[in-house]
Amino acid sequence: PFRVAVRHTPLSRSHPRARDAAIAAECARDQGRFAEMHQTLFSEQVAVNEARWTELAARAGVVDTVLHQKCMASDAKSGVLAADSLAAASVGFRGTPMLIVNGRVIPGVPATEALVKLVRASIGD
Repeated sequence: PFRVAVRHTPLSRSHPRARDAAIAAECARDQGRFAEMHQTLFSEQVAVNEARWTELAARAGVVDTVLHQKCMASDAKSGVLAADSLAAASVGFRGTPMLIVNGRVIPGVPATEALVKLVRASIGD
């Protein structure tokens, strides 16, 4: 089996809105729209800098934007971010992006061909 897991390690010093963006994605997860929100956040960098979270959530297909706003205003997702940061530290996190394929840490963004080869090798293909 193959699984993709996203862990949040917001680097707030270099990206002041990174923590809020991670919370926005987790709040979208509650409505089944994590992947869409994740993609929206990366493709709409200007909007992230302007912190229009409700608009971004709507673009990502979050149906109940009021619930999303309430989630963002609460402290509900702080535990998720804290656990992700601890997990990242435990594997020697040094920056983003960082991939782990079958226990092997791959810093940066590997070439597509190299990543495909690693994944195929890890699943025995």
